Amino acid sequence: MVGQQVVGQLAVSVVEHRAEHGFGTATIAVTGASGLVGTALCAFLSTGGHRVLRLVRHPARTPGERRWNPAPGLPRCVDSRVIT
Repeated sequence: MVGQQVVGQLAVSVVEHRAEHGFGTATIAVTGASGLVGTALCAFLSTGGHRVLRLVRHPARTPGERRWNPAPGLPRCVDSRVIT
């Protein structure tokens, strides 16, 4: 029950945020996506309709992951990035 309330509150927050700031959807790359902050952030962004790419150092295991070496830079398909 608590989990459902959190998801409901998150959905409302995302809708309000988008209406207030006029943001459309974007592709957002997130490093640290498996950590405490990154996990919550990825959930928030994907609930808001954004495409979230989790940048990982190991071979990608899911369609939402991209293997990434921090040295060369970001993939070209990214609109924004978040480093947690």
